Amino acid sequence: MAEALKKIFGRVIAHPSCPYSTVDCFQFYNAAVLDPGEVLGCFVASSSYSIVKRFAGDKLDRTKGGYTTDRSNIDVISEVWIDKSLPDGQYVQLLANLAFHEIMHNKLDTFRNTSPRSIHETDGTGLATGLKIPATTQISQRNIQLMGPALAVNIPQFTQAARVNEVSMHGMPVVIEGSPAPSPDGTISEEWYGKEGGELRKLQGVERPRYPLGASAN
Repeated sequence: MAEALKKIFGRVIAHPSCPYSTVDCFQFYNAAVLDPGEVLGCFVASSSYSIVKRFAGDKLDRTKGGYTTDRSNIDVISEVWIDKSLPDGQYVQLLANLAFHEIMHNKLDTFRNTSPRSIHETDGTGLATGLKIPATTQISQRNIQLMGPALAVNIPQFTQAARVNEVSMHGMPVVIEGSPAPSPDGTISEEWYGKEGGELRKLQGVERPRYPLGASAN
């Protein structure tokens, strides 16, 4: 999924208005620090585990594939709900498309007090549409023009929920919210999920190893 997302961003950094010349996607760990301009996107199992709902209290439209909000102009949460994409045969590309859509909200809509406040209105093309986004949707020239200079804008990212519980599914990081709190010995238990019948379900009978906080579960 990271490669698919990097290809989308590759179109953006190729635009003369973008100050960056390279792009990378990496897993965010508890001890990691984001550089100015970097953005954090969370992949959660479903809207039932929403980080936005838990930490910002927003009312969610659960028919969508994700959500972005700013917490009273303090910082921003962007998340994609994995279960909405798994039934699609091209779910990896679909997740990348949805992630870019939420990152557009993150960079272009948050902390804006003027109207209109949404990329659905200021753009509405390509990956900024307010309609359903299939895996076949391509980034538009308007998307690129808007995101080029916006990538360097420093938008504070909400990092407190990062890697509360994370597994790797098909090489894709999955943050599982609502999992048990760290134990007194400083470890967390991993909840293992996998694709079964087109749905993301907890795998039964699988050993659940424990990892020190901040250590990789991959």
